[in-house]
Amino acid sequence: MSKTSWLQRRGATYYLRAKVPLDIVDTFGKKEVVRSLKTKDLRVARERLKIEALQVDQEFAACRHKVDTAEVRTSKISEDEIRRVVLIWFHQTDRDAARRVQSSSYTDEEQNTAVENLEIDISFNRDATNPDTLSFVQAEMAKIQSEYKFSIPFDDARYSLLFSLVQRGLIERDRRKMKRITGDYAFHSFDPLFRTVSADGPSPELPVTRSPTLAELVSEYETDPSRRDLSPKSITSYRVIFRALKELLGEEKRIDEISRDDCKRLRDVVMSLPPNATKRYSGMPLEDVAEKAKAEKLDVVSPGTVKSYLNSLSALFNFAVREGYMNENPAAGIRGPRNSRKKKDARLPFSTAELKSIFSAPLYTGCVDDERHYAKAGTNKPRRHRFWVPLISLYSGMRLNECCQLLVDDIKKVNGLDVIRVEGDEDEGKRTKNSNSDRYIPVHSELKKIGLLDYVAERRRSGEKKLFPNAPVGKDEYHSSPYSKWYGRFLKSVGVKSPRKSFHSLRHSFRDAQREADIPEDRAEAINGRGDEKTVGEDQIFVRVGNR
Repeated sequence: MSKTSWLQRRGATYYLRAKVPLDIVDTFGKKEVVRSLKTKDLRVARERLKIEALQVDQEFAACRHKVDTAEVRTSKISEDEIRRVVLIWFHQTDRDAARRVQSSSYTDEEQNTAVENLEIDISFNRDATNPDTLSFVQAEMAKIQSEYKFSIPFDDARYSLLFSLVQRGLIERDRRKMKRITGDYAFHSFDPLFRTVSADGPSPELPVTRSPTLAELVSEYETDPSRRDLSPKSITSYRVIFRALKELLGEEKRIDEISRDDCKRLRDVVMSLPPNATKRYSGMPLEDVAEKAKAEKLDVVSPGTVKSYLNSLSALFNFAVREGYMNENPAAGIRGPRNSRKKKDARLPFSTAELKSIFSAPLYTGCVDDERHYAKAGTNKPRRHRFWVPLISLYSGMRLNECCQLLVDDIKKVNGLDVIRVEGDEDEGKRTKNSNSDRYIPVHSELKKIGLLDYVAERRRSGEKKLFPNAPVGKDEYHSSPYSKWYGRFLKSVGVKSPRKSFHSLRHSFRDAQREADIPEDRAEAINGRGDEKTVGEDQIFVRVGNR
């Protein structure tokens, strides 16, 4: 299968570049696969990509199968379970030692030598500060973890516990062995930890891993390191679905008892919730909110929101499967309603007349200020975020949040061309919609005429890092949220009141201009941060768009 999003160019040569799925990164051993296609011809590269992409897909599938079928119990093994496993291991190693002694015969000299060697071994095993002792005990620990299918990170406190128990077990084994070599086959126990374990007795039973409760699973998932970079919107989606789970199924329900029917019931509830249900009906159980919405015939959340909730639900149970708590994901493949929004209901571009009304408003011709009195004619012509953001979007097709979060250094020269860099950066609080969104866009000639580059230079001289330092950030940590609300009021002030017109209409207007300019579809989609092109890199900037 062709993976055009994996096709990259470095210099003149084409490469396959694919991100390793997050769920197999640790097992696969790296985060990215990069392979030269050994050609400078795009047509040849696309053909070779099909073959290489199939091979990479097969490697990913094989790795995922390895992860899915591995009988690793879990890295969350409890301390009590560790002790039980060590007792089982000790029973086996003590029994093997006893059999070796019983099958051997010693002369007095050999017996003395064997005892002396065991005394040396015991002293050696007691000295945990000796690097050789450390390595020897850790090697035995690795065998135990492999044999009994669990894994403990080196920096985990339970690792130290396992080390101590194995160290004690090796010493106990050798002390018992000394007795047997001297002809004393009676049962002796020197360490109280092993007093119930005899080489001639039955093996202790393997510990039974207890399935966590729903509350325990949610708590563990919320603190998992892989979720550190979630956006506030994603976190909100998870909170709603977690709350619904706990209310419908009970916090103490064991997760291995959660069925597919439970997940379908949950889906039916969230499908019936009104928008902002947790805010509008604070404290009311979500199932009651859903019933209230039905009775009062309230609008319900969009299919896209339901899909987001179900994705969050499935992600939770995928985590449980990976941790060994469940054999399969009970929410896998459960779908919400199809998006019934018809094409006629989608956002529309602004008409030429509407664009004239927008850009001849007092904000652009002269206003009292660009705060509360942006719609009142005046002598001031402030050029800050409210002025520039719509213009940038109109002449670049950038999304609202992409515009608002720009840094001064995002406007730069590449190969002699002035460009805008669109790039996510969590450290800077910058987010892009998806992996296709990182790109470079030429600065349109009209933006230059209006003075964007001069504004950038002024910001740079003042030492500002952000291009629009006055642009507020919403509670969801997105600049777009407060700006979008303001822009709705702005549109009404200039007479644009269609429910199908919003800030996003500027992006549609830019797309229409691309079609009129006969920009090839693949290039247009790459510039817009959509489609199969994963990135418009510095060596892939399309000069043609900048000249239109």
